[in-house]
Amino acid sequence: PPGLVRGCGFFLFLWCVIWNGILCVMTPIMIGSALRGDLKNDVGQPMHIGWAVLFLTPFWGAGIGVGTAILYRGWRRSEIELNEEELRVATTTIFGRREQSWRRKQIEDVRYSTTESATANMAVALHGLPEVRLFGYRDKVEVAWLVRLLRDRLGLEQIKE
Repeated sequence: PPGLVRGCGFFLFLWCVIWNGILCVMTPIMIGSALRGDLKNDVGQPMHIGWAVLFLTPFWGAGIGVGTAILYRGWRRSEIELNEEELRVATTTIFGRREQSWRRKQIEDVRYSTTESATANMAVALHGLPEVRLFGYRDKVEVAWLVRLLRDRLGLEQIKE
């Protein structure tokens, strides 16, 4: 796994920590004020605690959503198995495990590719099937190394750089 900071970037990780930290401090203060009757509406009447909860809900939604995204990106990991019969890639995230496999004779090529946003991928070209792109979340150097390793193990001709 890339880790929480490397998986999402330092700015997003820091923003999430600060955002959720502020919410952890402000929520008890706001709920406590509502329970004591210190929160007032426009007319000066005490507000019901439900209004405080409704007010805080979108802020907590954003904090929990970004926190979940950081955990997803930071803790995902992949396993690659190449044997005489198939190439299998299993990716485990906080939401479960996804496995993909291809028979060796289906694999036409394994190559390094980039998207328009300069994201590095390992592209698995298959005979008669659409290309499958993997590991777009990994570092470019790691993806290039993995492509070279798999091409070597699969006996594919090395491309001169």
